[in-house]
Amino acid sequence: MTLAEASFGGVVAAIITYGATFPLRRNANALGLLDVPGERSSHRVATPRGGGIAIMLGTAAALGLLSVSGQAGRAAWTLFGIAAAVG
Repeated sequence: MTLAEASFGGVVAAIITYGATFPLRRNANALGLLDVPGERSSHRVATPRGGGIAIMLGTAAALGLLSVSGQAGRAAWTLFGIAAAVG
C-alpha cells in the first residue's frame, strides 16, 4: 500500500466519521445513547454517548473501500473485528 492509498483511506474514514457523528448525537436519546448524570458523574447535564459508533463506521467504510481496491487484507479486517468486539 502506498502512502497515497493509505492517506485516501484515512480521509474517507475521517469524512464518514464526521458525517455520522452529528446524526448519532442528535438522535442519542431515541437510540438510548444518553448518559444521564448521577451522584458519581463528572457532568451535570445529560451527555450523548456513542461517538465510537461513528469511528467504527468510518473505519469500516475505509477498510471496505481499500478492500475493493485490493489494498486491505484479511489481517486488517481481523484487527477491526477485534477492536469492535473489545470496544
